[in-house]
Amino acid sequence: MSIPKEEFSERVAKAKKMIEKSDLGYLIVSSVPDMTYLSNYTLYTGAASVLIPKENEPVLLIDQDWDLLRAKEISGISDTQATSDLKVGVPEILKNTYVDGKIGIVGWSNFPTPLYLAIKNKFPNVEFIDATDIIRTLRMIKSPAEISCLKNAARITDAGAKTVTEALEIGKTELEIVLQAEATMKLAGARELSFPTVLGSGDRTELIVPQPTEKKIEMNDLILMDLGGRYNGYCADISRTKIVGTPTQEQKDLFEVVLQMHKEAIETVKPGVKAFEVHEVGKQVAQEAGYGEYVVHLIGHGLGLEEHEPPILETEETELVPGIVHSIEPGLYIPGVGGIRVEDTVLVTETGCKLLTSFDRDL
Repeated sequence: MSIPKEEFSERVAKAKKMIEKSDLGYLIVSSVPDMTYLSNYTLYTGAASVLIPKENEPVLLIDQDWDLLRAKEISGISDTQATSDLKVGVPEILKNTYVDGKIGIVGWSNFPTPLYLAIKNKFPNVEFIDATDIIRTLRMIKSPAEISCLKNAARITDAGAKTVTEALEIGKTELEIVLQAEATMKLAGARELSFPTVLGSGDRTELIVPQPTEKKIEMNDLILMDLGGRYNGYCADISRTKIVGTPTQEQKDLFEVVLQMHKEAIETVKPGVKAFEVHEVGKQVAQEAGYGEYVVHLIGHGLGLEEHEPPILETEETELVPGIVHSIEPGLYIPGVGGIRVEDTVLVTETGCKLLTSFDRDL
């Protein structure tokens, strides 16, 4: 399922309400995921911006003339234009559509300095502010169409995890297994991956995010995988830990603690709970089992058009609400024992949560 074009108009309308509420006169969106969220336009190369005035119609401006026909075909913004240079095109559109008030920048920390200076040169008295949270807030709660895309991404990702598990053989390299999994995900409908597939074996599982190498799988190797497929731009994420052979008692014990962290964190997820509280519940399980010092990363993060987006469960006080999709990914990594992580993609519902990924969690 793709996102209906009318949904992009609804997103822009919501952004306009936020512009008015924030006492802005204009919003410039240049960060790629936010621009895609508002327009449906995806970059091949170059750059683009969505320009949203408080009192006029929005404009999608791209800097690749040759891609204008495709941009107009897919864009959810009716006024789609091309320029040879955003430093020229953006100030020109502002001249015709900007009335007054502060200009909010979405993607402030990465906003191109040459573009900022070009706008400032044309409008020296304008105050610019960081308005990144405006689109972040809209993106965090997924629509039914977005949830459908995320469910498809989870289906694709489950298929990749299944392929890894079935491909595990002594003598195969980590890279060979990853290539099989990525082929499976693409054949299942993923035009792109959420991120480069992570896979490590043996003591390489202690690296947390081991990149696959030519290392061959050996008897009694732990296998740590972390992978995800995209569907229509939306990301899923899964981690599983498997073993080729027989786990040691230490590995069994560690695995049971991680599973309990996973279980109790998921049981905590429901509307009204603050994001950081989910992390604290999982961390507490590890501490009570004597593994507190080995909790070295967050227990989850938002998923959507990016593989890591708000809310970040480790630190944020954002209250969970229905429609938020995030991961739950507890892990423990002990030198000489190995690294174990279990991760699923989770949808917050009216009464709790639903796991979108479901592939076998056994060791």
